[in-house]
Amino acid sequence: MAIEPGISSKTHVFLLFLILLTGGIGRFYNLNWDDGYNYHPDEMNITAVVSRIAIPHQLDPGFFAYNGFPLYLYRAAAQLASAVTGDPSWTGSWSRIALIGRLLSALFSTLSIYLVYRIGKKSINEKAALLAAFLTALTVGLIQAAHYGVTESLLLFLLLALSALALHAVQAKTFVARHWYAMSLLCGLAMGTKSSALLFPAVPVTAGALLMCRERNPGILWRAIPLFLAAFAVFVLVSPYSILKFSAFIDTMRYESNVVWGRVQVPYTLQFQDTLPYWFFFKNLHWHAGLLIPTAGFVGMLMWLAAMARRKETADALPLLLFAMVYWIYAGSWYAKFIRYTVLLLPFLILGTCRLFDRMLDHSRMRPLAVILTVLTLITTALWALIFMSIYRSPATRTAASHWIYENIPPQSVILREHWDYGLPVHLAGRETPPFRFVTMNNYDADTDAKMQAMSGMLAEGDYLIVASRRLSGTIGRAQDQYPLTSGYYRKLFAGLLGYMPVRKFASYPALWGIEINDDGAEETFQVFDHPVVQIFKNSERLPAARILALLKEP
Repeated sequence: MAIEPGISSKTHVFLLFLILLTGGIGRFYNLNWDDGYNYHPDEMNITAVVSRIAIPHQLDPGFFAYNGFPLYLYRAAAQLASAVTGDPSWTGSWSRIALIGRLLSALFSTLSIYLVYRIGKKSINEKAALLAAFLTALTVGLIQAAHYGVTESLLLFLLLALSALALHAVQAKTFVARHWYAMSLLCGLAMGTKSSALLFPAVPVTAGALLMCRERNPGILWRAIPLFLAAFAVFVLVSPYSILKFSAFIDTMRYESNVVWGRVQVPYTLQFQDTLPYWFFFKNLHWHAGLLIPTAGFVGMLMWLAAMARRKETADALPLLLFAMVYWIYAGSWYAKFIRYTVLLLPFLILGTCRLFDRMLDHSRMRPLAVILTVLTLITTALWALIFMSIYRSPATRTAASHWIYENIPPQSVILREHWDYGLPVHLAGRETPPFRFVTMNNYDADTDAKMQAMSGMLAEGDYLIVASRRLSGTIGRAQDQYPLTSGYYRKLFAGLLGYMPVRKFASYPALWGIEINDDGAEETFQVFDHPVVQIFKNSERLPAARILALLKEP
């Protein structure tokens, strides 16, 4: 398609460059936001594994929650950095390895902006492609994912590259072997990254079915066999221990699947009790994508599919739209609804939004509304990105709290900390840790008399209590049927009824120009990795254990 009237080719390229630059700045900005203290638990697991393996001598990760490709990729980058700089810490330091993972995440996420542009250009038009690239560049969920050295940004890049190739292959209108082998490579890399990518081959399969129908040539099916074999070969090449230690791999996949479906209850999924399928995801999509994109995106994709069904539009984009809808139907039904699971949906919601607005602009009656919605979407998306970026301009709350603890809590103090959360204070670099005595409160344990007696004794003995995030209080506090006494404990603690008074609160809510957005209502992991609220309480009244126990048992 020709470039829209009034926009020259040079201007178009310049705008795309500015969009990529803006998106890249947002993604690469302050990647060391946690000062190297590894506050992201999944990232910490990955960095621990990467520090243990070595290419080519030690390739067994002994870890299968993620497959081998990102582990070897990070390790190869770490070894390269070590060789170039002469600094061995790049391969041994968890903080250095995490930084490498984040650099790669930011790179893949920035490249994904261009892939969304290419997909939008081929499936809608160049004007909509620029809008899609702009919205992708400033989508908060993608910016946040780029600041973590985990797999979401890599997986999304592979999915978008796969979608762009599938679109190109369908529009080629004939079977071009190199397109399909490239898709096999991408499928193999994606499955070698994470097992959830088993759904990715649906993209080339749908593209192949379209091509077969258009050519009326069932023989294309036979050509799919070597393609599947090639994808499997790539998977084995980049994740060999998924096969060499197949039993351990399957056991891990079975456990992870049971956690996702709620068949195995673990503390970190307690927050999903009584949450509604689809609605919980949709509600939280607004934290990732802003006010308008979730609704406009789904409406746009459905209208796009309807236009294809009525043959008012070619089915070229069917492979990527069908994947997005199937993924939504599948993932939205899971018990575990972590917000990171929606990252793979975001570019398709953006494309659906842009296609909807573009078609509205084509109708004179709808044009004023389309202009208003487009401007509102541009402004709100950009504004939310600017507001959200404040958390990377501020000190990490856990680090700030640790400095305060070092400077204000007397040595020999008894500090109560919660299990299943990040233990504070961290060991600050260059400073000697004061001789505190730490006591762990096992608040996720079942509510029993023994637990309440132990909790009462700890509270009576403690000098300070640290609630390092809302991970426990936010979930146990809601699970009153399962934790009638511990949920009551949190209510009474925050009300000051247990003798503990708040002395400091460290929060880094997204803020701009004095406007602060309280995101306590977002899905837990949107907040607790990079900007948790840390609360420190002091035992001011020194209540005896018997009195605390009586208070805990009161309704």
